[in-house]
Amino acid sequence: MIGAMLGDIAGSRFEFSNNRAKPKELFTEECFPTDDSYMTAAAFQALFHENHMPGWGLTNLYLRQIMWAVYLYPNAGWGLKFIGWIRGVMEENGISPIELNIPSKMKFTPNDSAGNGSAMKVSPIPYFSTSMEQCKDITHKITSVTHNHPDSYKAAECLTTSMYMALHRKTRDQIRKNILSYYPEVAEITYEKLNKEYQYTELAKDTVPQAMVCFLESKNFEDALNMAVSIGGDADTLGAITGALAESFYGWSKEDALKYWSLIVPYSYNEPKYHPDDRGVKYFLMEACNKFPDKFPRLEQMPWTRPIS
Repeated sequence: MIGAMLGDIAGSRFEFSNNRAKPKELFTEECFPTDDSYMTAAAFQALFHENHMPGWGLTNLYLRQIMWAVYLYPNAGWGLKFIGWIRGVMEENGISPIELNIPSKMKFTPNDSAGNGSAMKVSPIPYFSTSMEQCKDITHKITSVTHNHPDSYKAAECLTTSMYMALHRKTRDQIRKNILSYYPEVAEITYEKLNKEYQYTELAKDTVPQAMVCFLESKNFEDALNMAVSIGGDADTLGAITGALAESFYGWSKEDALKYWSLIVPYSYNEPKYHPDDRGVKYFLMEACNKFPDKFPRLEQMPWTRPIS
């Protein structure tokens, strides 16, 4: 999950540059979290709150967190069609964009999108799943809200099931077979070919297979991200998808964990200035993981003991 955010951040400065060179440094002052990170956090928050806010249901909780993310981070690079859809949901339910008076039950028409956003946000799901069947079920529920399209379900499920396998110590070859069951064409794709020929697209069916190749050919977490951001495509989303799977497969050393975590979470926190149960993405992630470290078996070296003010 944190790997998805790091991939998003690493790819942010290359999103529209058609970059074909592996960067000397993945993370620079030009990098920033985009909507990919905030949608990932929204999925995490919805899953976390599901057992703490009875009566809401996962779908409504996810919509709630999306609305808060858009409200708190309006300049995160949200797609115009997505913003139009979420505003339509708010209008249909009489939700004020100023007060954000979100009810526990909402009416909405799922967003029929085949975009790659379907996969960039689902990485928290395997950490909350106790079986492959449950992983698929939750993936369908989360994906159906914003990307109600067969290509989107396929893309999201390919990632979450592969992550679930990685978290349960399956081999690269076993994960490859799972990926090929969704996208047989991956067998004929190489990073070298992508680096020369791949073109920018926001479609899930033409983004997830390419991200899977970057993972399959990688040697470690950063190597996977370097490939993802250097094939000339939708770099932040490619980075998010690749980073999510790479993190769950490779894990991190204590030194890397400290380095990566510092890119996501600041050392100090301000008092909440908005909704009292939601102090923002960075605060929430640390607080929740501090209370439930068993949910994140590959992040056991993270500095959870850092004080929260």
